[in-house]
Amino acid sequence: MSNLKPPERPRLLAFVDESGHSARSPTASSHFVLAAVAFAETDAPKATELIADLKRDTGQSEKLHWQKASHHFKRLRMAQLLGLADWLTISGVVTCKSRLNSSTWNAQTAYNYATKLLLERLSWLAESRAEQLDCKLSHVRGGHHEEHLGPYLRELKLGKQNCGIDWSAVHHIEIVDPSSDESLDLADIAASGIASAFEVDEFGSYETRYLRRMRERFYRKGQNLFSYGLKVFPDPDGAETHPWLPELARTMGVDAPG
Repeated sequence: MSNLKPPERPRLLAFVDESGHSARSPTASSHFVLAAVAFAETDAPKATELIADLKRDTGQSEKLHWQKASHHFKRLRMAQLLGLADWLTISGVVTCKSRLNSSTWNAQTAYNYATKLLLERLSWLAESRAEQLDCKLSHVRGGHHEEHLGPYLRELKLGKQNCGIDWSAVHHIEIVDPSSDESLDLADIAASGIASAFEVDEFGSYETRYLRRMRERFYRKGQNLFSYGLKVFPDPDGAETHPWLPELARTMGVDAPG
């Protein structure tokens, strides 16, 4: 979705990537994470420097990617460097697929809804900073989300569905190839670090250290993180699927969800 007029305010650049898959299958992740890294257009040179530092410290000479950092200490370093970048903001949406009704939710509707939730928060962030949002979403692997997401967003903009996006703060939204802009690699780190805190391993444990290294960068209002920078859907209401979230909130120094 493009606004042909030049932005009326300074631009907030947002780059979105995912971890997991919005579809459900026996081998798929239990959560689908969509995360954005956002910063002022004037801070774009800092993003370039950060990416160079991340490549240097993790030994990646070409495209930066979380999965290429095979050692835990390298992933910790990636999360640490992102967390130290006080000029950027992270916002993420975590979809707990096991709590979605399979008769009404499929891979496309789950992806669309997660995108809506994330764009709501990015538009609020842009408005709070007196900026306009330019958002790039990394192309989804093996799907046709671009074909369906555009009409969905147009319906939202026309008010045909309930939506909290502040469209006055949105200038441009597009889906792009992940290799088209290196700043998308920062969103890959954010999404992967978040997913590690939600996906249980073979021993029944969660890896929250990456998320905690990035905690200062998450969008929040006061101590309210889970309505802004880390939205969990459906809302965590004490369900057995998220009994560890209050402890995670405590270690991050924010209010518990719900």
